[in-house]
Amino acid sequence: MGAKVEILSDFPDCPHPEFSQSISRACEAATAISGVEVEVEFACLLTRGPKMRKMNREFRDIDRETDVLAFPREEGHPGGDIAIAVDHARMNAEAAGVSVHEEVSYLAAHAALHLLGYDHENDADYRRMRAAEDRALTIMGLPIRPKSDDLV
Repeated sequence: MGAKVEILSDFPDCPHPEFSQSISRACEAATAISGVEVEVEFACLLTRGPKMRKMNREFRDIDRETDVLAFPREEGHPGGDIAIAVDHARMNAEAAGVSVHEEVSYLAAHAALHLLGYDHENDADYRRMRAAEDRALTIMGLPIRPKSDDLV
């Protein structure tokens, strides 16, 4: 069916049209490979690390900044809310040698996959999620990410 994506931002000049397109394409790709047969709704907030730390502390009891968070809708309804720290995306992009739009796309796809039932709590789930991320990146025409031994 597809994905409906709303973009919200804490930045006066954002969302930049390219970020909106990147995030929408990522959510659509994740939805396409998930096999969900209903329209899936996502809302994505573009924000900064300090706000992510506050949300991470409030909702996950983890007192640190992070690059992306995913908050599911009520049980039985795929989709949900995504928050991306643009400052962290910029740092990640620089470290990985990719554009910030590629990094935002990756983070949005990663979070959307979480909201569609994928996880990485054990080795089997990690491999399944990485394969789904690779398929989503391929659909978006982006390079596949190097594999990590970490269950992140």
